[in-house]
Amino acid sequence: MPTELPNRLSYLTSAFAALEKFDPESLGDDNPEAMDVVESAVRSHIKGMSGDEARATIEEDCSALQDWLQQPELAASTGHYVYGALFGMTMFGDFDELVG
Repeated sequence: MPTELPNRLSYLTSAFAALEKFDPESLGDDNPEAMDVVESAVRSHIKGMSGDEARATIEEDCSALQDWLQQPELAASTGHYVYGALFGMTMFGDFDELVG
């Protein structure tokens, strides 16, 4: 059984639950509904931060999620989709827009 999601990532709990309802085969870059689920959780988490603070926070969260996902029990979890979405935000996201 995997360990619980780290406290710093608890804001993603509802996103994980919502994504469990998706067909795992549909979770990818071409699923805007799934991305909206993750983005909504992120927006609420970084609300009130500056763009730079938000980017740093999500980068740290991405690293914490990557560490958590190293558990063998999570090999085929939706957590990998969430990680990909967060990582993509750090690479291509406009955090000034996300916090707005």
